[in-house]
Amino acid sequence: SIKCKINCVDQTSLLRNVNLAVNEHKLDRKLLLAVIRVESAFQIKAQNRSNVGLTQVNLYYHRPKFKGPYYDIGENVRVGAIILKDCLKKHKQNKDKALVCYNGGADKMYVVKVNRAYQEIDKLILG
Repeated sequence: SIKCKINCVDQTSLLRNVNLAVNEHKLDRKLLLAVIRVESAFQIKAQNRSNVGLTQVNLYYHRPKFKGPYYDIGENVRVGAIILKDCLKKHKQNKDKALVCYNGGADKMYVVKVNRAYQEIDKLILG
């Protein structure tokens, strides 16, 4: 099951909303799940300054993309997927460059963490 300690997302709800987002935006499911793992550790109400929710969307830049509450699982995952898709498009599907873009200029360790989570996602989520 999901490795989470506080305010954890229900695994069924997470997977349902991730599947909707990846199907709509033609994304790699494991990549979106890995980003969520690194960004919020599957905590629905995760917040770090102006970054909120499972996908840690930066409200300063992305508030207009929301159609509903920031912490709504489906809405937060949907907006995170839009941002990830935009970053992948901007960087011609280069996953590492897209991750730097997603994180707003992340250092190398962020990319390493997401790639590690990507390799472990089957164990973390799918059991």
